Formats: sequence, structure tokens, C-alpha cells
Amino acid sequence: ECLGAYCISMARSASDVLAVRLLQVKSGVKSPMRVAPLFETREDLQNAPRVVARLFSVAAYKGAIGGFHEVMLGYSDSSKDAGKFASLWELHVAMEKILEAGR
Repeated sequence: ECLGAYCISMARSASDVLAVRLLQVKSGVKSPMRVAPLFETREDLQNAPRVVARLFSVAAYKGAIGGFHEVMLGYSDSSKDAGKFASLWELHVAMEKILEAGR
């Protein structure tokens, strides 16, 4: 727990998260780290709610996280590829839709 979350930069799919989780389990880690996808580009922010919903559709994963999942949203790369205003809007929309997916 002192190490915090395992952050996956440039996360694009549920398999990015599931692969890290599986690697920890198969390696014999007694207390696997939380796995937090970091969605950074505009496209990734737009896809983030679907990725999170897909993660929650995997029963074994959903059971393993105990009702808690950490997601990181980046603004730097999305601001570079979409512009500041569009990036802020995509961040807002992503947050709302990710919350919806988690309910």
C-alpha cells in the first residue's frame, strides 16, 4: 500500500489494465498494487468510459478491486492535440461518463 497505484501511461484499452493485474497475480505478488489507467490524449479521453465499462464487465476483475477503481485523466497531451478549451471539455465529459460507468 505504501507504493500507491501502478499508473499505466497512455492507457487505451481494458487489456492494458488487465495485463498488469494478471502479471502481478502470476508473479506471486501477495498484495497486488492498484492499477490506474492514465487516459491522456483526446481520443483516449473519449474512449475512457467504454474502457472502464469493459473493465467492470470482467467479473474476476470487478471482484478483485473491491468496489474501488482509480482512473487518472491527463490534460497535457489532450491539450497539445485538441487545444486548451477542447481538452478541458473532453476532461469534463470523460469524468462524467466514467462516473456513470462506475455506478
